[in-house]
Amino acid sequence: MSTSIGNASDPNPGLAMTLAAVAYCPDPASTLKNMNNGWSAVWVAQNDINGNIAFVAYNGSSQYVVGIRGSLLNFSWQAFDN
Repeated sequence: MSTSIGNASDPNPGLAMTLAAVAYCPDPASTLKNMNNGWSAVWVAQNDINGNIAFVAYNGSSQYVVGIRGSLLNFSWQAFDN
C-alpha cells in the first residue's frame, strides 16, 4: 500500500478514509503504529471537547493529515434527522 494519499490526478481514497477512521479509535497513535502503513502520529489531543478530538499524522515523506472525530459516536435515526 502506498503511504501517499495522492493528489487530484492520482488519489488514494481508501487510505484517506482509513486515516479518517483512526480518529474514532481510543488511541490514534497506537492504532497508526500497529497498522504499519507508514503513517505515525506527531500530535494527538489529550482530551476531547464535547466528544470532539483530533490528531496530526505524518507519512515520513511529504504529507501530513489532520484527523478529526466529531461528537456523534453512535449512529441513530434521531441523530441522522438532527
